[in-house]
Formats: sequence, structure tokens, C-alpha cells
Amino acid sequence: MKAVLERKKAAATVIAASRRWAASAAEALGELLRPLLREGETLPDLVILFELLARLLEGHWRRLEAADQGCCRARELRGLWLEKLTVATSELRRMMVDLRALLRGIFGTGPARRLLGFTGKTSYDPVSLGRQAGYAIDRLRDGAQTLSPAACQASTGDRESWARPVERAAGVLERTRVSASLAGKQAEAAAAELKRARARFDDVFVPIAGWLEATYRVAGRDERAAAVRPSRRRPGVLLADEDRRHAQPAKAAAEPEARRRPKAGSDRLEQTCEQPSAAEATAPVRRTA
Repeated sequence: MKAVLERKKAAATVIAASRRWAASAAEALGELLRPLLREGETLPDLVILFELLARLLEGHWRRLEAADQGCCRARELRGLWLEKLTVATSELRRMMVDLRALLRGIFGTGPARRLLGFTGKTSYDPVSLGRQAGYAIDRLRDGAQTLSPAACQASTGDRESWARPVERAAGVLERTRVSASLAGKQAEAAAAELKRARARFDDVFVPIAGWLEATYRVAGRDERAAAVRPSRRRPGVLLADEDRRHAQPAKAAAEPEARRRPKAGSDRLEQTCEQPSAAEATAPVRRTA
């Protein structure tokens, strides 16, 4: 996801800055704060503090990355099961439509409707279609309720052969529907976990990056402080990255305008080429024989 990639870049920048500049920042702070020490006091180990903050942020980023990968896998799995559900639904619906046409041709419209056990069109919804298939299977196997005794006796073997493939296809559809529903719930749970991991990362990133920025400014390292300054509008993103992100569309929009703008002197050149001078305009036109 784009939001996770932006946080990955920001976290990598802050972690690298915390480790790369820890020694120089600690030295500058030591020179600044050492004169303020009282008798018996010592400066804390700022280098290890920088390292511990880097580890803390890195741990939250690892958990965010794992949650993002889990969410992506859950979405892919849900998509696969939805495709299988579409195939199973189409297969059962095709069999139901063919069965309706077959029953109409053999027994007529009225008995065929009674054998199917439902009226109206064959449904496209997996749940409704499975229910219609169940009605048809029960009615086909108990033809005495819908057919005359002679027709029921004559079609006993045929009715079982018609019901059996529909029953198999309906079973496949039901199992696929249950699996697709479970995959959808897992995808929703993974998305909720990703949201929580992103919120926890932002809660840690903003104060750590802000602390590094303040520390570098106190140490007189303004350029380094600007590199790790967090954005106040978008948590989990550095201000420098946000400024570059907004500058790119503005630059792209300005380039076509620069191409359309005529160069200096071009208007004068066009006037020179298109408009005749006063002497040329008043000169008589010579006719050739």
C-alpha cells in the first residue's frame, strides 16, 4: 500500500539518521551541556539513547510491514475464492437452466414448474441459486407429488439421473461459498490489524522524529534536523518527503506552460515575416508580358 511505503521510507530515514549522526550529535550536546553539570553529575550516554530509539522505531516498522503483507495475502486469497465462487455459480445456473428446458420439453410447462419447486427466473445469487437447486432435487426425487402415477413410474430412473449432477454442483457451490465467506472475514480482520499497526507506528514515529529534530537543533545541526522533521499534517511522513511530493505535480504542470510560452523576439520575427514594409506596400506592382 502507498501509505505503508511512505512510512517505510520515513522510518528508514529516521533510523539511519539516528545511528549515523548519534556520535557527532552527542559530542555537540556534551560540549553544550557539560558546563552546566554540578558536582557529582555526569552526562548520560546519548549514543545508546539514539540507538535504543532507532530499535524502538524499527520494531514498530517490522510489525507494520508484517501486517501489510498479511493484509495483501488475505486480499489475494479472498479474490481467488471469489473467482471460484463465480465459476461454481455459473456452472450450477447453467445446469438449472438446461434442466428447466429439459423438463418443459418432456412434461410440459406446468409439471416442469412443479418439479423444479420454484417459479420465476433462475437466480444469479449463490445463496438463492443453492436454495432453488435444493427445491429441484427434492421434487425430482419425490415425483409422486407433482406427476401422474404413470409419468412418475416411467421417469423414476431419469429423475434420479437428473438430480444427481445438480446435487453435486450444488454441493460444490455451497462449499465454495462458505470458503469465500471465511476468506472475506479473514481479509477484513487483516485490514483491521493493518490499521491498528499503522496507528501504533504513527504514535511512536512522530515523537521519535520530533525528539531527533529538537536534539539536532539544540546541537546546532539544523540541516540534519530538517531531514528528520515530521509532518504535522500527515502522521508517519517526513516534512521533506511531503514537500517533494507536492512539488512534483506543480513542476509537471509548469513544464507544458513553459513549452507553450513563445520565445523572446518571436512575435517581432513573425511580424517581420508576415507584414510588408511601408515601401513594399506602396510600390506599384509590375506586370509581366
